[in-house]
This record gives sequence, structure tokens and C-alpha cells, in this order.
Amino acid sequence: MLETYWSPLSFPHDKELYYQGKFLADLRTMRKVVKEARGYDIVHVHAGVHWKRFDIVAISQILRKPIVVHYHGSETRLGYGLAYRHLWKHTIVGRPDLLSAHPRAVFIRNPIIGVEKVPLPTGKLRVLHTFHNPDTKGSAIIRECLEKLVDDGVEMEFSILEKVDHERVMEEMARSHVVIDQLIDSKTTGLPSIIGVVALEAMAMGRAVVSSFDPAYQRFYPGCPVLVVDPNGGGLMKAIREVVADRSILESRAMAGPKYVESNHSPLSSAKAVLNVYGTAMPKFVEGS
Repeated sequence: MLETYWSPLSFPHDKELYYQGKFLADLRTMRKVVKEARGYDIVHVHAGVHWKRFDIVAISQILRKPIVVHYHGSETRLGYGLAYRHLWKHTIVGRPDLLSAHPRAVFIRNPIIGVEKVPLPTGKLRVLHTFHNPDTKGSAIIRECLEKLVDDGVEMEFSILEKVDHERVMEEMARSHVVIDQLIDSKTTGLPSIIGVVALEAMAMGRAVVSSFDPAYQRFYPGCPVLVVDPNGGGLMKAIREVVADRSILESRAMAGPKYVESNHSPLSSAKAVLNVYGTAMPKFVEGS
């Protein structure tokens, strides 16, 4: 696993060759990336390909290595990772809404690993919302709703985390009962409401998840125990009030979450799906050889 851009999420990786946005330095880095790729049979690229990534083009066209490009979201929605798509035949998407931009891609559910089930805390209901981009999460209206609930005397507390590292998010999640993933209306924002990694990690930990989960994509996540609300403030506040009044709603969702993640988002099932894609990109590939 080679990381070429620094990320605050600190994904596990084996080696770093970071791009700096400086022309000459980045050309040297590209050369190193191409050299690194010589020792491998197939190259799996995450988050699309920017037009400046001539190293990926060289790996494909000069080294003739099979390329699999994995699209995750922003690189497609914002368009910065869509370059050279005609050069590779094999693509993966981690979200079903991306199939509209990559109709020939294979949808593979994001795997969740390393998240253990944690007993629900005692005491007053605690709600968590975390985000990196508030526009894609509906964070402004979520904050407004939570503040109004507290002002109205609802017995609850909430925490909103912006652009914090993964470790901090998981610590706060363990202290919470409910995680609000997002609250967006695709008709007005043009953005689909899909289950994100934070929501999946929350379910794996045994937390109730609330989201405006778009009905058009629910079929891709059969049995998902998310508490679905209308994409407006009224729907969210009603759901929180109901959870405060009846803790059995919270407990049933929290209990179902780990089982759902284990059945549908295990690393093994995702790895097998990825290996199938590798097999089509590299016909001589034989599992276990």
C-alpha cells in the first residue's frame, strides 16, 4: 500500500511518496512511483486519477501494467479524479450513486475492520455528528435541530466534531448512543444520501444511526438497520424525541448494527469481490498461485 497524499484519517500503509504541488518535486515523485510499480503485477488506484498523474498513465501505457481504479466519492462528484478514464477498463465504486458516472464499474461495499462492539453508555442520551464537509452532510441543519431540542428541554446532550482525526471520532462514538450520519435532500442539493463509513463504524460499535438515507439506494444495503428520517429538521427532531421517550428503539437498532456489518461489510467478503475484479483485469491471475 503506497500513499501518495497525506490524509488526516491516517489510513494504514506500507510506504509514502507524497506529492507536494511543486512541479519539479512532483516529477521526481512520479518517477519513483513508476519505478515502484515495476515490481507488481497489478496496480489498484484509489480515489480516481487527477490529470496531473502522468505516473499512472506511464504505468498503464509504458509498463503495460493492468490498472484498477477505485472511485470513492468526491473525486467523481467534483470531477477532479476523472482523467484518462478511457485508458482502463476495470473500475470499482465504493458507493452505489457513483454508478451513474461509472456505469461499467463494479460496486463493492466498503469493508469495516478493527471496530469492536462497545456497550451503550448509561445516563442521558448522547448524540454525535461528525463531518469533514458540512455541505455533504447537512451539518448546519443538524446542529440547528440539536440545539433546538436542548433548548426545548429534551433530556439529551450532543457533540459535533469537525475535521478531527479518526481516533478522536471513535473515542467520542464510544461515549455516544446515537450517531447522525447526514441530513440532505437530493432534490434540492443534488447530492445523494448514502450510508457512509462513519455510519458503518457506528453500527459495528453498536450505536443507533440516523440518516436521511435515500430510498433509491437502500436496495444496495439490504437489512441495514439505519433509522431513516425525512431530509428535514422536523423528521430528525421527531426521531430523537422518540428515542428519548422509548429507549427500546435505540437498543433494537444498536443490537442489529454489529450483525449487519459483519454479514455485509466484512473485509473477507470485500476482498473476495476485489479479487474477482483482479481476475478480469489479469486473466492469467489464479487465486493462490
